This record gives sequence, structure tokens and C-alpha cells, in this order.
Amino acid sequence: MIALASLLFAKLIILLPIVLVGFLIEDLRAAERRKVGYRRNIVINCVCTVLYFSCEILISAAIAYVLADTMARLPGAGLIALPQQTEPTATFIVVMTLVWAFIMDFGNYWFHRLQHASPWLWAEHEVHHSDEHMNVTSAYRHHWLEGPLKTLAIGIPITYLFVPPAGIAAASAVAGILFTCFAHLNARIGFGRFNCLLLTPQMHRIHHSKAPAHIDRNFAFLCPLWDVVFGTYYHPQPNEYPETGLASGETIQTTRELVTWPFERWRQMLRRRLARRHAEI
Repeated sequence: MIALASLLFAKLIILLPIVLVGFLIEDLRAAERRKVGYRRNIVINCVCTVLYFSCEILISAAIAYVLADTMARLPGAGLIALPQQTEPTATFIVVMTLVWAFIMDFGNYWFHRLQHASPWLWAEHEVHHSDEHMNVTSAYRHHWLEGPLKTLAIGIPITYLFVPPAGIAAASAVAGILFTCFAHLNARIGFGRFNCLLLTPQMHRIHHSKAPAHIDRNFAFLCPLWDVVFGTYYHPQPNEYPETGLASGETIQTTRELVTWPFERWRQMLRRRLARRHAEI
């Protein structure tokens, strides 16, 4: 338990300076800061972040511990194992971190698409998309179930197949924190015609947009080439910087709402499904 608490503390310590630097470079005009609900939104995002990291570490660690021994016995473990080095060089670490991030990005792309396609997964993912004041603190505005779901859907299968070199997954996780914060910056940063090569804040803002033309676009976490290949890429115009939030206009106003949001959604869906079945009888 002490080790898990230390890991949570380490993640928050890594995140804090990144967020502070993010605030310094964001395009946050005084008018933006005066918007109704802006400060409350920052608080909700921070609470979400602590809950997300806590549950990601606790539940994901428990899942990994339970499945680790079973996975090792199954055929196919390490089927596409990545190269290993007894004494890894700096070049090896950088290259393997990029390779591992690219592989994980493929898994993240498809899980992210599934979250938008499945009403049951969308009910949980809505928490992230409900942010109408997107900024650096929006990076980990996820429901606490997001981490365990990603561990089951992406982390375990990919680790089972590829078996990353020791320390590479950890290095990728740290790089992931930095890049996730960068992607959610409220800053008009784009790479123009090269937007399709690396995700930028402008690209990811399109994904969070309320505009019908932007719905279900730009799913990739790191490399938009996945969107290009699979037909979900949207190339923003130079000055295209839309409003963000849920297309339905719904918002999360309290900490209680962010914790219970998907459960209330699932309850409503079950009631509607039962009502339809009752009507068919």
C-alpha cells in the first residue's frame, strides 16, 4: 500500500509543474477566466485527476497482479516481444519508448473509437467531454473507471503480446503525462500541413468540439496518422478553434455528479431497455 501511495504521489509531483507551465503558455485571456463556472471547472478537473490516478493505480495494479501469473502460462505471451538490452543505452531507451508509445497509441485509438460508438462506454467517457472550458487541467478529467477499463482493454493485451523492455513502459507513462497535458492546452498551437503527424492542441480541440462536423473525429492520442488511415481525420483550418463540451449541452456542476455520472446514465439506459421489452410483451 505504501508503494502504491508513493506511485500516486510521484505521478502528481510530475504532473504539477507540467500544469503550472501549461497555465503560463495557454491562450487564456481575461475574458476566458471571467466566464461563469471557469474556476469551479478547474476544481472539478483537479478532483477528477486525483480520483483518476488513485483508481488507475489501485485497481489496475490489482488487475495486473491477479492476471500476471495467468497470462504468463497462456500460449502466445511475448509473441511479438520487443528487443531487450542487458544494459540499455540512452538511444535504445528513446527508440523503444517511441516504439512502445506508437504501439499503445494504436490500442488507444481503437478503444477511444469504441468509447464513442458504444452508449455504455460513452456514458463513462462523457465526463471527459463535458468540459466547456478545456485547458491543461482537462488532461485527466476522466471518470475513475477510465483507468481500469484501459488496463483491461489495452494495457494487458498489448503487454501480453509485445512484452516491453524493463523500464520502457514507465518512461512511456511519464512521456504520456507530458503529451496529454500538451494536447489539452487552451492554446492555438498547430503544425499546419503537418498536423497529421503529431497531435496538437488545435487538433485535439476539434475532437472535443460541439460542432456536428467535428463529432467523432481525431481519435488518436499521439499520432493522427491512425485517423488518416482509418478515415476519422479532420484537418482544422488555420483559425478554426471551436467551443468545447457535450453536443447535448449538459454539464457537470459538482463533484458528486462527476463520480456518479456514468452510473446514473446506465440506470437510465437499463430502465429504457426494460420498458421497451415490457412494451413488446
